[in-house]
Amino acid sequence: MKSPLTTVPAAAVDSSLAVPVTDADGAFSGTFAPTRFAARDGSLLAAGVLQGTLGGETLVEEVTIPVTEIGGSCPELRLALGPADIELSGAPTRLEPALLTVEGGPGLLGNLVCAVTHLRDSGTGLALVPDLLNQILIRL
Repeated sequence: MKSPLTTVPAAAVDSSLAVPVTDADGAFSGTFAPTRFAARDGSLLAAGVLQGTLGGETLVEEVTIPVTEIGGSCPELRLALGPADIELSGAPTRLEPALLTVEGGPGLLGNLVCAVTHLRDSGTGLALVPDLLNQILIRL
């Protein structure tokens, strides 16, 4: 999914949920750390910070990647991310799919993770999922 890129300071990157990502050509290698989730036009999106190297240059940019599948079972949540078509340093780039895993454990975090997996199982739709995922991000 194309998204405008905004340069963000490296200090803004929270690596607690960073997942490794690469592009289809092998020119980019780095991590994606989600900072927020949203639903748009029936799709779940993860916005966050992409950090890595492309042609020897270090990049830190904000991008949006589609969440293509919600998996796992309570208390583990798995989000399949991508693929995503973005621009890196002005060049069209296709990010390969990545898998984000969140372990819920006991307490509020576990309850939130379980709520997302139960919503998925119930077929309720995306209405509540972004808010729950954003609450999970706050607690990590």
